[in-house]
Amino acid sequence: MKKVTIILLFFLLSDISYAQINNRNLRERLTSNLDQQFRLYSQEKLHLHLDRDYYIPGENIWFKAYLVDAQTHLSIAESRYIYVELINAEDELVDRVMLRADEELFFMYHGHLFLSEVIPEGDYTIRAYTRHMENLGADYFFTQNIHIGSLESQTQATKEAKTKQAKLSAVKKDYAVSFFPEGGNLLMGVSNRIAFKALNNSGYSEFISGEVVDEAGSTITTIQTSHLGMGMFVIYPEEGKSYYAVCRNEEGMEKRFELPKAASGYSLLTDSQDGLFVISVQKTADIERIPLYIMIHNRGNLLYFEPVDEWKNYISLKENQLPAGVLHILLFDSSLNPISERLVFSRNEEKANLELSTDKESYKMREKVTSQIQVKDAKGRSTVANLSVSVVDEKDIPVNESISILTSLLLTSELRGFIESPGFYFQENTRQSRFALDCLMMTQGWRRYNIADVVKGNIQTPDIPIERSLEISGQVLGVIDSQPRRDAWVSLLSFNSREVLQTTTNASGKFSFPDLEFPDGNIFMLQSITARNSESNRLIADKEIFPHLTMQPVNPNPQTFYTEQETAKKQENSFLAKAEERIKYDDDMRIIYLKEVEIVGRKSIPRIMRGSELKEGRSIYSGVASYSVGIASIEEDKPVNIWDMLRRIPGVSVFADGTVRFQGGTGLPAIYIDDIQISEGEATSLSSSSEGEGELGEELAYMGANEFAQALSTIPINQIERIDVFMGVESSIFGAAGGAGVINITSKQDANFQTSSSPEANNRKLIKPLGYQEPAEFYSPIYDTEEKRFDIKPDLRTTIYWKPDIVTKDNGSASFDFYTADYTTNYSIVIEGVTSDGEIIREVKKIQVE
Repeated sequence: MKKVTIILLFFLLSDISYAQINNRNLRERLTSNLDQQFRLYSQEKLHLHLDRDYYIPGENIWFKAYLVDAQTHLSIAESRYIYVELINAEDELVDRVMLRADEELFFMYHGHLFLSEVIPEGDYTIRAYTRHMENLGADYFFTQNIHIGSLESQTQATKEAKTKQAKLSAVKKDYAVSFFPEGGNLLMGVSNRIAFKALNNSGYSEFISGEVVDEAGSTITTIQTSHLGMGMFVIYPEEGKSYYAVCRNEEGMEKRFELPKAASGYSLLTDSQDGLFVISVQKTADIERIPLYIMIHNRGNLLYFEPVDEWKNYISLKENQLPAGVLHILLFDSSLNPISERLVFSRNEEKANLELSTDKESYKMREKVTSQIQVKDAKGRSTVANLSVSVVDEKDIPVNESISILTSLLLTSELRGFIESPGFYFQENTRQSRFALDCLMMTQGWRRYNIADVVKGNIQTPDIPIERSLEISGQVLGVIDSQPRRDAWVSLLSFNSREVLQTTTNASGKFSFPDLEFPDGNIFMLQSITARNSESNRLIADKEIFPHLTMQPVNPNPQTFYTEQETAKKQENSFLAKAEERIKYDDDMRIIYLKEVEIVGRKSIPRIMRGSELKEGRSIYSGVASYSVGIASIEEDKPVNIWDMLRRIPGVSVFADGTVRFQGGTGLPAIYIDDIQISEGEATSLSSSSEGEGELGEELAYMGANEFAQALSTIPINQIERIDVFMGVESSIFGAAGGAGVINITSKQDANFQTSSSPEANNRKLIKPLGYQEPAEFYSPIYDTEEKRFDIKPDLRTTIYWKPDIVTKDNGSASFDFYTADYTTNYSIVIEGVTSDGEIIREVKKIQVE
């Protein structure tokens, strides 16, 4: 008997040893695959710290972008550019800017969006991303809603915005409810928890209540949303039965939804109690127990991988020993096939600590505030940190706690889909907030990587590479046969830097100018010449392609994280009243009610609003004109004819015979109408239709200069939208045709303005690609003299101070100072950032102004 016992013990120990080796091999294999995945396909997260979230037309939206590695939260700048967009409620682009990494200053990205003086009142979305982030899709972009208010004087824009909003509100609300069994599987014959989420057709959460019934109509349990359209219930499904949720919203609309079918299998269960996460495995009675493994990771960092103990059948982990953020729990079989998964959120508050001290707690108006910062990591050691600070008049706009660097990096960047009011989950750690957070974890999905594939060695690679420079590319084709032109010479001229680059096309007629870098507003001319030195070809410039525009749903209860609604409304009125007063004094914030006024004078290169779209007008050439005359000037000055208007432009001489010459030029300038050349500056003529006032000539032909000038002088000036004049280097964009200068006349869109068949130059293209935004400085007044302190011009700032580029010293210290404005109020000082070790920082302090 003793011998038998020893033999059994030997085999038992052998099995244990084999199991330990197998477990170790599985863990090593899993760890190796994870490491390889993150090495080949690193991912990024992005957060914007805005100076505030409520603006009026004519203001700047100031922001700092934090680009971090998704796994470590370390600041990175592998992607050299960040794109920031402003999107309106109709999913239209209002503005787009590109930020370039400042490598000399902790890889910082910061900039601004300018709000037009006539932008309509309403809700807008700010969206930010890198090209590399497009691999995962827009679910993982940074998004934040802002509101743009309306001043009393903007009655028309306000009226239009309210009309649009009323139409949207008039749409009948529909809703849908989705159901999510815990662990992903609804198991028959056992108790199951099912989370659900109700959304209406506007993308907002919907309150619903109802009953769960079986196929016979018997009520099994009642359900009701508990937080932002989410809720949870327990059901014990029987084999072969179907179950339905009969739901009603607050308007009484009743709908019926079928629940997922119950089946055999395994499922993960989790509970959080007394600072512990308890994770267990549940199975149906009809299947045999098999070896199972539980894996837990946070942002791809492996925290746990062990076999499931068939006797104990659960594990417990202390929350304060886990990193903060989303934990992804997976259940595998021995071949690493996924069986079940679950998300939970660790609220571990161990993070970097920032101490902000001011020299006083209370200040007088126009008094200097000196602030000191001290940053320590989670272990209490002084550390370097990359920070931004915003100081805002709290009486105007309270701090919005619904979104922060904590919510961005720890929550919304980890989950798919829109998360309504993420700041709620970072409030007090109560039973209600934990339940709501657990509902969120069960109804949202984590898909940064397909971990089930990664652990088996199926490594993912990105389709879109990291963007480290800019590129201009295109193709050269034949004019008639549209066949690719190989070995054609293509030149690229920058009008800003005056540099010229050259390259040749490949067998497909394709060309590219890689490794470029240029600021926004740069205008280029592309020109192609075939291998036989012919200009008879067609050049096509590749268009810039950006992600599909979608405005994020707006929180229907925006005051949730401010104050009571009545108080918040008073604050809004205070902000708008102060803004009305401020525009009377602030040259940088003015409201324009008239049509666009264009002053005759030397033009600077314009700011480009959207990629290749020129903001100034329909002509592709307007952006580089030497001088321009717009419709506002034409209507105001009331010139007799075109030549009368040309006489007012510096450097233009109009002679008695109707010819025109430019200062420093020789010969007659070429004349273009709607970007099409109709005169080479030689003898031309014109025959025009006289059918009705306001109709321009239907036929333009080459005639003598005198005849052409005489006919042109009879064209009704009210049919002209714009005149652009090109002299000197600016005229070079027209090639040989611009040797003596160019006059380009743009007709009104409804004018009958037809030109001859003189062809546009197919081998030349003017392009205006989006470039990086050049730095701009936030203006903060300095009242360091008696004269400045007693200046009668009121200081009515709402954003008192904005500094996006604070970096602490090695000892964790930094300082900044600013001056208070002219109102008795409280200021909110908001500081966000990350340390050199990837720890997150957010601190809010209030000071008083008497």
